[in-house]
Amino acid sequence: MSHCQATHLLIESIKTAQTFLTKDLSALSDEQLTKTYGGCTRTPLAILAELSGGNLYGAAKIAGIETEISPEDREAYRAQFTSRDASMALLTESTEKLLAAIHDLTEDHFNDKIEGPMGPMPKIGMAVLCLNHMMYHDGQFNYIQTLEGDDKVHWMD
Repeated sequence: MSHCQATHLLIESIKTAQTFLTKDLSALSDEQLTKTYGGCTRTPLAILAELSGGNLYGAAKIAGIETEISPEDREAYRAQFTSRDASMALLTESTEKLLAAIHDLTEDHFNDKIEGPMGPMPKIGMAVLCLNHMMYHDGQFNYIQTLEGDDKVHWMD
């Protein structure tokens, strides 16, 4: 597979993941978006904040931008996830930044090593990690739907 084909496949896969997330989040009620499901779970909005922050982190790493985020800045970002509309807008913004970074990644730098959350990895590996992260959390939203008695596959809606 060529660099161009791989980049196109990855970009389209991330766009699909965003569509799935949007549909699944739209299927949750406002109450469900702010509900926890046990003593150590996070709300869907809190999960979405972490997911969107992960997209921004991945975009910066892929673009070669070293960022140092203070705990206060991280909390301020997470605090913006207060409603469906605000959270969906922040998800879209973070995904667009991730897609732009991948789009700008040239063949010469596809495999450049960067420091990832689990150690050194190629830049393209960071993009794949972000895609996996999106689908992982979408699976959590799917599971929350089933806990609430909704067994529909909203991806098809």
